[in-house]
Amino acid sequence: MMNEPTVVEEQRSQRNILFGFLVVALFLPLVLMLFRNNVSTGTVVLSCVLAAIGVAFAVGWLNLSRHPTTLVVDENVIRLVKDGKNLTVMPHTSQWIAVVVIGTARARHLGLRSADGTTLSLQFFRRADVESACIAHGWNLRPHAA
Repeated sequence: MMNEPTVVEEQRSQRNILFGFLVVALFLPLVLMLFRNNVSTGTVVLSCVLAAIGVAFAVGWLNLSRHPTTLVVDENVIRLVKDGKNLTVMPHTSQWIAVVVIGTARARHLGLRSADGTTLSLQFFRRADVESACIAHGWNLRPHAA
């Protein structure tokens, strides 16, 4: 077993592709409107509303990029950390842990669940990185849980 905790970082490419696509899709109507001759008032209003939503997504994307979430795994505890603060802590008291798919039908993402019911949300993490860090520190990982 290892003495130093393993720090698993979010997968940046997954997050950047998602937010990049959303921002482009929301700004596209505004850009296309600029090249049209006859534009109705409704089209202008809708394009501006979508552009405002695009700005909100861009701000959220910038915030996630500047303040990433990390998963810190050691022999005694698994912690989800953001800006140096523990968001969720999973102590090594349960019999097993499993990488599972959590969320509703439209918003599914990875999670780490223990036998006692504690769940960590791992939205932008790679499954293989999480599993290898847990196994390296002696956690009993239940196979094929999700």
